[in-house]
Amino acid sequence: MFQVKLILTLFSITSITGFEHTFCDSGDDFEICGYSDTITAITPLTNGSNLVLEVNRFVNIDEMAFHTVKVVDRLELSHPKPDLCTPKFVNISALEKMKVRGSVTLQCIQIPPNLDVFSTFAKVEELSVENVKFNGYSKLFYRNFGNLKIFTLSHHDDAIILPKIFDGVHRSLNELRIYYKIRDIEPRAFERFEYLQCLIIAMTELTRLKADMFEGLNELEYLSLASNKITALRSNDFIKLVELKELQLSNNRISEIENGTFTGLKLRILNLENNRLKNLPTDGFQNLESLETVNLGLNRIRTIPLNIFRMCFNLQWLNLDNNKIKNIEPFTFWGLHLNGLDLTHNKLRVLENYTFIGLEVRELMDLRFNNINKIQPQAFTGFIAESKVTLCRNNMTETNGKEWGAKNIHINISDSCSLPVNQVNITENIEELK
Repeated sequence: MFQVKLILTLFSITSITGFEHTFCDSGDDFEICGYSDTITAITPLTNGSNLVLEVNRFVNIDEMAFHTVKVVDRLELSHPKPDLCTPKFVNISALEKMKVRGSVTLQCIQIPPNLDVFSTFAKVEELSVENVKFNGYSKLFYRNFGNLKIFTLSHHDDAIILPKIFDGVHRSLNELRIYYKIRDIEPRAFERFEYLQCLIIAMTELTRLKADMFEGLNELEYLSLASNKITALRSNDFIKLVELKELQLSNNRISEIENGTFTGLKLRILNLENNRLKNLPTDGFQNLESLETVNLGLNRIRTIPLNIFRMCFNLQWLNLDNNKIKNIEPFTFWGLHLNGLDLTHNKLRVLENYTFIGLEVRELMDLRFNNINKIQPQAFTGFIAESKVTLCRNNMTETNGKEWGAKNIHINISDSCSLPVNQVNITENIEELK
């Protein structure tokens, strides 16, 4: 059910009675009143149950503030700049008088040693802890959330993720998200989460993946390591992820992928966009029979190894745009039945005989924005295209598809580069699958 997020901004006014620094704000869901830096009353106005309090505007919640509020679906103690703030002490003991059923977000506060405050949060399914300092054992804090399914840890003080950091977090967690500051992750750090299906580690200082980092994640289906500083992928990095279906590695600094890195995986989507790859492993994607989408755009790839996609029977979208590919060997794409192939913005000059032999493209093969000035007589021999081949914005001046072995194929070399309104662009399809 769609719920409107209500941010209750607390502001100071001067009352007509002369008492300074009182405030009272009415929103869609709640009216919040108090004085100075203390909230004294939170009153529900409707059936809405999303409560957001900005912790930079108060330090105390009166014990009677929740007198008329018994249950909310969503509670946020938030800060406008959680990445820059210093966790501060806020007296939130009054929270123990209220139950939260859905999600809790805690930003820029110090968690008190008295954990009775959170004893009524047992039904919470989603918890986000961002730039929070524990003044006691975090293990005891997490034990209050016995029904937790989604956990976000952001701006954590420790630069290294150790297994003990998750002590007390419910073992049946479905989704774990880690953001910012992290430099390293120790082996078996996530081993307790044997039912985890989604793991996101993003925008950190992580440069490498250690052996056995993902030990125990036997049910993991989605792994995002996007927007980190990873430089290389090794053959044993993902070997334990036997159920992995989607792997996001975009926006890193990957310049090397060892042979066998993806061997044995059940991947359907692999995203390596915007890295520093110059060479691809010779057996890079071989025998990945479930693979549907590969995004290798925005790298520095110069050549495509022969048979690199051998046995990829289900591959539908292949993106190689914005690389430095100068030539394509015959039979490179043999046996592929794609919806789209994107080779735009490369360095292609000549399409050799049989370049696309054994390749089928159902929607679009896009060769725009290269420097193609010569197409050998049989370049398109054995190529099947149900829709369109686009060669515009190259150095072509005329087209004769029959001379290239292109039979019943629509080839466009016009500088207009216009695509039919109903033409689906491969890059857009890849983005939708991320």
